[in-house]
Amino acid sequence: MERKLIKQGGGGYTIYLPKKWIDLNKLQQGDRIDLEIADNCLIIKNENKDLKKEIDINITTNVETSVRTLMTNAYRLGYNVVKVHYADPKILDIIDHVIKTRLLGYEIISSNDNGCVIENITEPSYEHAENIFLKVMYNITLLLDKTEEMLKGKNCYEEVLELERKIQQFDNFVRRATIIERKAETPLLWIFHTELIHAQREIFLLARYLSNTNIKVSKDIKEYFNDVKDIFQLLKDGYLKKDIKLLEQVHDLEKKLVYKEGYLLLSTKKGKEQILVHRITNSIRTFYLASSPLIGLFLWKR
Repeated sequence: MERKLIKQGGGGYTIYLPKKWIDLNKLQQGDRIDLEIADNCLIIKNENKDLKKEIDINITTNVETSVRTLMTNAYRLGYNVVKVHYADPKILDIIDHVIKTRLLGYEIISSNDNGCVIENITEPSYEHAENIFLKVMYNITLLLDKTEEMLKGKNCYEEVLELERKIQQFDNFVRRATIIERKAETPLLWIFHTELIHAQREIFLLARYLSNTNIKVSKDIKEYFNDVKDIFQLLKDGYLKKDIKLLEQVHDLEKKLVYKEGYLLLSTKKGKEQILVHRITNSIRTFYLASSPLIGLFLWKR
């Protein structure tokens, strides 16, 4: 979309804002907007963060992962009112579970056999998003510790489930906040979050497998799991210290852990233990992938 600059007195310039954007944001004369300069871009944002964004969603399957994906993305994209339509009343139970375990602030305010209405009732301030993301990092550390205990034979899967719930809730909220705040670096933030959460998800799935399987884990697999903790700690320290050198070490370590140790274990282990190695290797690889957008974020902010 192109606009011409209109010269004003005192050396200033004005442009016409698109009426469609004005109407969408319910703005009128005298309202305040926010301007953000990002290199050669000027980002214009509506200061009214309480604007009620609404969406209608038709759900045609009762597969939990599909329902969860639809609801989670509506939440992340900043919708405050979600009107869901479905033919199977059982879908309501799935939606209710997703909201309670993943979506801070969402509540079902009405429902019937054909649909329900979800509204954002309350949630933490978006100004606290950075602190909430630190909770994501902290809970991933705890998840790694509890999974290590399970590898040693301790039954603490209920604690793992609670940690996974917190990680998903906090991560979804932070992603929602970046969309609502319309930050210029949002695309890089989302890629970083996606890889980070996929990596920790591999650890959760490893713990879930251990909870359902009677297996004595060998010493070399326990030692290999310590490598996951090492690479995550490097990633975490790099994030907290905004240190690209630490993230470069993640790249060095990944080559050794995946293509040497991981491949060797995958080729020598059989059956149930091979599944454990598969999960650990995937987690190491994905924590490594998370370092790339993080480096991009640090370069962006220089």
